Amino acid sequence: MTRIVCNGVFDILHFGHFELLNTARLFTNHYLLVLIDTDERVKQLKGSDRPYHNQFQRRSNLESLKIVSRVEFFNTSEELDSKIKAFQPHFMLKGSDYEGKPIIGSEHVIDKILYVPHTKHSTTEIVNKKYL
Repeated sequence: MTRIVCNGVFDILHFGHFELLNTARLFTNHYLLVLIDTDERVKQLKGSDRPYHNQFQRRSNLESLKIVSRVEFFNTSEELDSKIKAFQPHFMLKGSDYEGKPIIGSEHVIDKILYVPHTKHSTTEIVNKKYL
């Protein structure tokens, strides 16, 4: 079984999220672990008005997708790194906007990081009505 990991906020699911997650379909026998930031961490990273959906709602939304095998929370960069290390993924999914940047847990990926073309969709853009 091919182990795949990705991480993020996944606040308001949009086309870019689905494109990223659906990359796991490249592997017929896969297990996709999605690691999501806790509400506390999202507030630290994105401001006090975020997230729009709490971590339990975000987990439930992701768990309802057939492509996702499991969802876990993380609250710190160290915890994220530890979870990726314990999972020992063959692949990590990241948006192409992360190419060339340091990626937490990348040294624990067995095969490689798959960069998915960035779709220019974001929760912030949707909420600010720059994209519908």
